[in-house]
Amino acid sequence: MKKLIITLVLLASVSVHAQKKGFKLVETNYPKGKPSWVTEYRSGFFKEQVVEAASLKDAEEIVYTELLSDIAKSVSANITVNIDHSVQEFIRDKGMSESEYEELIRREAKLRVSRLPEFQGVMLSRGDIYYERYFNKKTNEEYYNYYLLYPFSRFELDELIEKYNQQEKLVNERIENYKSVAEKFSSTDELEDAIRNLDILAAELGKEDSRISMISNIKNMLKSKYKNMTVEVIENVKEKVIFRLVYDGRTITSSSMPKLSSNCAERFDCRKNENFFVLSFDDSYCYDESNFIKVQFNFKGVMVSKNIYF
Repeated sequence: MKKLIITLVLLASVSVHAQKKGFKLVETNYPKGKPSWVTEYRSGFFKEQVVEAASLKDAEEIVYTELLSDIAKSVSANITVNIDHSVQEFIRDKGMSESEYEELIRREAKLRVSRLPEFQGVMLSRGDIYYERYFNKKTNEEYYNYYLLYPFSRFELDELIEKYNQQEKLVNERIENYKSVAEKFSSTDELEDAIRNLDILAAELGKEDSRISMISNIKNMLKSKYKNMTVEVIENVKEKVIFRLVYDGRTITSSSMPKLSSNCAERFDCRKNENFFVLSFDDSYCYDESNFIKVQFNFKGVMVSKNIYF
């Protein structure tokens, strides 16, 4: 397993914007003048700014968006990228190098971090805010400059990284667990549950997540198991057939019931008996050896069927 640890980046630079010609400073939330942190370096803080925003609300929304982006960027720049066997398979399938994969994960991490519940606790009110309102009497226009100094310690960063790693570990474990169903399933219900849960997980992750293609491949692999199932007859006597579903020599159970049809038999009664299906029918109108009952299961668009002659 290869691990890549990236260096911490915390501070966003802030420049002080020149006043537009014809505009005058008419309002500020700091009566005693611009606070020193607007132009000074402060360790352990994010500095954000927006200039010439149309309204105070617009300025707050823009700065808040930038703050979230910078925090997510710091987390993504400091995550550990694991290259294990399943990842190597993914890299080979995509024709990527390990460095390209690492860069992909860092980009995607910015989006994934934003889904953390802890990330939702980021609020402008935790920081120091300074804004200026400028007004032009001739044109009756105004704009706002808005500055934010937001505390964000190494401890907070490490906490978010830990939460992110836990989140990703759980997601990857879910993917591996659903994938393992393909090797150990004993029921078609297990396959269907795994496929349904993979669809739910894909919706949670979003289309941009690189693991969507991995999930799609696993779903196709699970569905392929249906194609290799067969209907095996255990007993075939007058007006009664006992059969089972088989995969790779082992009995497969199912909560699904088959669709039944025949060229002559009627009044079907199909019931489950432990691992088998017991089918009773009326063969009063069946007269020769070409008579058959078609047993057909439909699983995720895959048909598993057999003509049982009697």
